[in-house]
Amino acid sequence: MPGRKSLVVLVTGLSGAGKTNALHIFEDLGFFAVDNIPPALIPGLVELLSKEGGLRGTALVVDSRQEGFFGGIQEALRVLAGVDVTCAVLYLEADDATLIRRYKETRRHHPMSPQGSVAEGIALERALLEPVRQQATLVLDTSNLTLYRLRRTLAQAYAADASGLPPVHLISFGFKHGAPAEADLVLDVRSLPNPHYHPDLAPLPGTDARVMSFVLHDQSSRRLVGRIEALVRDYLGHLEDDGRSDFTVAIGCTGGRHRSVAVAEHLASRLGSEYSPLTVSHRDLEKEELLSET
Repeated sequence: MPGRKSLVVLVTGLSGAGKTNALHIFEDLGFFAVDNIPPALIPGLVELLSKEGGLRGTALVVDSRQEGFFGGIQEALRVLAGVDVTCAVLYLEADDATLIRRYKETRRHHPMSPQGSVAEGIALERALLEPVRQQATLVLDTSNLTLYRLRRTLAQAYAADASGLPPVHLISFGFKHGAPAEADLVLDVRSLPNPHYHPDLAPLPGTDARVMSFVLHDQSSRRLVGRIEALVRDYLGHLEDDGRSDFTVAIGCTGGRHRSVAVAEHLASRLGSEYSPLTVSHRDLEKEELLSET
């Protein structure tokens, strides 16, 4: 963006502390993410990405133990000093017990102690990386962090316009075309009043105010949609410790042109200000329109 320096986050820290998870989260936040890039290639990469535009920033995992061709955090900082970017260093760590447990779960050797114990490797690496830790702009202990809390912490630290909540997608669809494969929650609204049987409403899409008013006009319809909204809110309220990258709610009627569209639009208007980012799409709206014309 003109007048604003690109953000480059160097992700480093102890082995097993969550660098790979952090890199995936940065990708979800819109960063261009690269694992173990040689520092010598960083200036060219940053320049290329700045020309492309549209990215929030760049996140690079730097293995502080590597020197030589791949260099380390010191070399990465040196080359970035010559590039017109804002540089941040994220250092991830965890307590010894947590790191040992994670290594036992994955059945991997510690890279600093391939023939010895995991505890020995952790101690060696912790001592080696202490100078790097002192240079970090953010030190984050992941011992008790869920994936959700890690995502939210990184979003709040590096993405000013992100809430840290997973994106919510509302999709309307027609059951006769099949339910969306990506749906986490599928809701059936075929019991609502159907505009298809009213000649003046049938040609209109569910986004039309007249169709929405018809679908939601009586008390029983409003009560059902209110319960659907409460259910969706309950699901969204339990995403905190789920570690999801997004959450998709699919709302279906018979053809996907009227009732499901109206309910999806209604839910979007009710939830949009509380859950951001929230998107709404109507998978079968045009499909149903074309079918009705043939």
